[in-house]
Amino acid sequence: MDDSGALGEYMSSVLSEKARAHLTLRESDPFQGQVRRLDRLTSGLLSLIWQSWAQSSRHRPIVDNFLMYAGTDYAIESLVSIQALVPHGSQNVARRECRFMLEQAVKHLYVDQQLPSASEHDRSARLSYLRNQVDRSSIEPIWSTSVYLPADRLQEFRRDAKNAWSQMAKFIHPSVDQIQIIIQRTRRDAPIGFEAVSDLTKLVDELARIYDILGVLWLTACGPSAAGDILVGEDVDGWPFVRTKWLPEMSTTFDYKHERKEFPRASR
Repeated sequence: MDDSGALGEYMSSVLSEKARAHLTLRESDPFQGQVRRLDRLTSGLLSLIWQSWAQSSRHRPIVDNFLMYAGTDYAIESLVSIQALVPHGSQNVARRECRFMLEQAVKHLYVDQQLPSASEHDRSARLSYLRNQVDRSSIEPIWSTSVYLPADRLQEFRRDAKNAWSQMAKFIHPSVDQIQIIIQRTRRDAPIGFEAVSDLTKLVDELARIYDILGVLWLTACGPSAAGDILVGEDVDGWPFVRTKWLPEMSTTFDYKHERKEFPRASR
């Protein structure tokens, strides 16, 4: 066997051993714990999106005409894709999908709030507004978008949404930051597909923050009464967003509801 053949066999054996070691890591309790956490967060946000749509579907022109609900299938597709791909190492794909979901939700909710009448403004009018009045390369409309949070907290929420979107920009286009991340991970022997538990934990932390923001936007879309009803039912012990920043705060704004006496909020 020539030297190239021997080298090839050696590299193959090294990779096989590395793959076996990583398989053991992926089956470990810490790794699987983060996968289960991602599953709970995904199910939690899917539930909020579905309930937002279901509540709004009681008045059919809303789901037929509002842009927020035109994007329902895309949001679900992104969430399910992230859930399926992240355990196998596709972390940057998850970040790109999150940026898409966040930009879509902000811009669509903004347009729907600018054209609030479901009967006077059909979907074509909203699409025209989106095309001609909304900047395609930013989410600046976040600064004019209202959500169901205390007035003194709105600007901080908007900053968090804008910062999350901006941070994910480094994973959309080739960038110095992206290259540096690849180099750092290669140096510690954790390239794409061989993530450490700490890499997965960091990503799931990021997803929790973004899903938290998305949940606020989707609940705002269905109106305060419906949003309150949804949160009364969701914000109970075991809720995956019980320790995130914004959905629990949004939930407290509906403590006045009579049903909250029967279904108290989850302990923080």
